[in-house]
Amino acid sequence: MDNSQQVMKLKFNKNPNSGEFTRRKNWSQSVLESVRDIVHVLNDDLRIIYCSDASVEFLGYKPTELVQHVFTEFVHVDDIDTFVREFRTTKLSMQTLRTTYRFLRKDGKYTTLETRGRFHKGSFFGNARKIPSEAANSIDSFLDLKMENEMLKKKLRLLKNQHNTREPSTGSEQSSINTVSMTVGTEEEESSDEYDNFNIPVNGTNVYTQGVNSNYDISESLSLFTGLRYDMGERSVGISLGLESGDLTTVDMNHPIVVSNAENMTERGQITDRPRLGKKQKRVDTSVQEPKICTDCGTTEAPGWRRGPNGPKTLCNACGLRWSKSKKKMEHTNQTRFFFSRLLPFCCYIKFIIMSAIYRLQCKTQSYDWGKLGDVSKAATYAKASGTNVDNATPYAEFWMGTHPNAPSIVLDENKTTLSNLVKDNVELSTEPVYKQYHGDLPFLFKILSIRKALSIQAHPDKTLGARLFKEFPQNYKDPNHKPEMALALTPFEALCGFRPLNEIAHHMEVYSELTELIGKDVADEFLQTVKSTGDSTDTQDIEHNKAVLKKVFSALMHSSAETVKKCLADMIARINGDEDTISKLLVRLDQQYPGGDVGVFSSLLLNYISMEPGQAIFLGANEPHAYLSGDCVECMATSDNVVRAGLTPKFKDVDVLVDMLTYQYGSAESRKMAPVKYGDHSLLYDPPIDEFAVILTKLNVDETEKHGSIEGPSILIVTSGSGKLSGGESLDEESAFDLKEGYVYFIGANTPIITTSDQSGLEFYRAYSVATDN
Repeated sequence: MDNSQQVMKLKFNKNPNSGEFTRRKNWSQSVLESVRDIVHVLNDDLRIIYCSDASVEFLGYKPTELVQHVFTEFVHVDDIDTFVREFRTTKLSMQTLRTTYRFLRKDGKYTTLETRGRFHKGSFFGNARKIPSEAANSIDSFLDLKMENEMLKKKLRLLKNQHNTREPSTGSEQSSINTVSMTVGTEEEESSDEYDNFNIPVNGTNVYTQGVNSNYDISESLSLFTGLRYDMGERSVGISLGLESGDLTTVDMNHPIVVSNAENMTERGQITDRPRLGKKQKRVDTSVQEPKICTDCGTTEAPGWRRGPNGPKTLCNACGLRWSKSKKKMEHTNQTRFFFSRLLPFCCYIKFIIMSAIYRLQCKTQSYDWGKLGDVSKAATYAKASGTNVDNATPYAEFWMGTHPNAPSIVLDENKTTLSNLVKDNVELSTEPVYKQYHGDLPFLFKILSIRKALSIQAHPDKTLGARLFKEFPQNYKDPNHKPEMALALTPFEALCGFRPLNEIAHHMEVYSELTELIGKDVADEFLQTVKSTGDSTDTQDIEHNKAVLKKVFSALMHSSAETVKKCLADMIARINGDEDTISKLLVRLDQQYPGGDVGVFSSLLLNYISMEPGQAIFLGANEPHAYLSGDCVECMATSDNVVRAGLTPKFKDVDVLVDMLTYQYGSAESRKMAPVKYGDHSLLYDPPIDEFAVILTKLNVDETEKHGSIEGPSILIVTSGSGKLSGGESLDEESAFDLKEGYVYFIGANTPIITTSDQSGLEFYRAYSVATDN
């Protein structure tokens, strides 16, 4: 039974008497083709095993383009966690799933889908539809048109009032102008009344409201759209049109003043048809004066009468003065309110500029044989936050954050801009000095390393040697840059770094006789004699002599024949296997990881063995031998891929170059560890003696806050544990703050102060940055 038949069987299994239709050939496929929802079936691993033809209309994909793909490949990265969690919950509870998410269409844009469905016989059967629906869109369009209609009516009324004010009319037209509220009169007067009251006429034709109840009161919509309490008499004049003279007034809804046309004529005197010539003459009121009453205090006797909210001469002199002062104060308040209403968009724009200097990144992994497998790898764990699907059988060795072309980071926006292009196209994100110094690129590469077995014995050239190697051997050395690097332990971490103190090497020659056999008796005797005579000397000439003799020892070891190395290594492993001391156990482990006689196993007898706890760091300068052995670490380096190898690797070995390039500085293991300095209340700064980078480690307990001031250069931040919020500026803005979760990576532009806060799980993050130097 194919998937389409299984879908329809699930829908009809409760009704065995489905009728004649179900006996037709391919009836189930006919039903599915008529359904506009995207019917789909997912297996337990979220892989699409069936999709209906509706996907073409809504998503642009043919069903064959979706089937056998993992569903989360198309889900927006911010929605993946929520979708997978609800998917798993539905499977366990066997209840109906109802969730929304953003799905990547074939044209590269996202559309919002709502999926409903449930599990049946181990597979998820669901149907997805686009939201908002067409019905919702129609309602939105109707409301938009209705609001536009009301705004046009208000503008028309304003224009009519302005026109009438500039060109006084005569005769019956003057009477119409003087009418404040009148429901009888000419057709023009009725139209004006409609605009004044903002009510849709019962018998009027309105193309925007056809099919809608004509008795509909628009006051609720006006309150919603304008914020005015319209039904309580609150009105605005010019504010919604953006006029600087805009005002906010209140109309008494219980006692409206209605002045009839006849009363108006009596008050103003008889109106004649003769045109008014010369100066305006003061009218003499010969009619009998009606007694006046103050609408505020109720007095009928006053030396004078003033304008009030209900019109002219409606307040006594004292009440009128008070009302006039309060009105002026209200006008000042409205002007202030208008000023800040205009200022708010500008403030939002400034805030947008600040926040636009922070970008979330999607970063990539690198799979090498020495990497940890699947979820055990920190590199894989953090990559999940970028949407990577993790295979537990695959080694995830490195997680790259930066602009390196082998694994460039991508900005999580609609355009999928590369970080390289973002930095190159926006000088202000780096500052002009940094931009010029590093030619419009980031000068560092930020990494997470997860090490299952030892990396090669290696060193990185300085700038002079790097340029020469790139010129002479471009097939082996990919760029002319140097590659200093720093490693900060995330978990217990092991490494080989730099040459041991000379007396330790001499001790190993005595304990591990196979080492002496490899380098030869003459070289060994010279070295032992040098250690006795000048091994502890601090004289410059003695130190240089010691380095020269150490170079002979290392060169003899690295140039030993493969047969001799294999024999001596087999003899040594057979002799020390089972010993419990640290060095013997390390030698056995390295031989197991690289069987067959690798000379790099003997290198651990010459190089410092370093064990680090989380938070400790080592710096590896140019021309220093080293090898990472196990654990997870944060690594930062100059943007380069130049490596000279000589052991513990099946890759190309350049022994002669390695032997000649090393500095042969010697010293204790502890001397190789870095001493960080305090940076803020909860942060430490690791600042190596190079120009390209420095790293900040921030650790927050529950509900703590840390501020980083402006840094005059670009930076990259990765959350290594916990969760919280990140905001650009001097204070945390909850509405626009970015989420901080394990594995989230952000690029932060230059001169952007940040503030971070932790939640109940605490928070830990590393931040690499670069600033310009004088040279």
